[in-house]
Amino acid sequence: WLPYFLLANYHSKNDESGNSAANEQAAAWFAKGLHAGRRQIAYLNNYALLLKQQGCQQQAAQLIAAALKLAPLEPNLLDSQRQITQTPAGQDMLRAQCPSLTALFPQQ
Repeated sequence: WLPYFLLANYHSKNDESGNSAANEQAAAWFAKGLHAGRRQIAYLNNYALLLKQQGCQQQAAQLIAAALKLAPLEPNLLDSQRQITQTPAGQDMLRAQCPSLTALFPQQ
């Protein structure tokens, strides 16, 4: 999980505008490594925040919920959850293709 995490974070930190090719690359790296990082709270948190930034509200909420199951009192996760849930309804439509997470998180 760590190589995917590092590559994704590298690309997302290079351009935090939300619409860049760098953030698309970051999302691709997070998606590729999710099978390995799905039990790592930092991985789930950072991927969720990137998805929120890209307009994938529902998927971001799924990832944060999964992370909170692993560490329910983690302050960074709780802060991220607040950021994600404060996004106005309907913001999911900002991005045409949000990733499907149901294969990894079928219970959510």
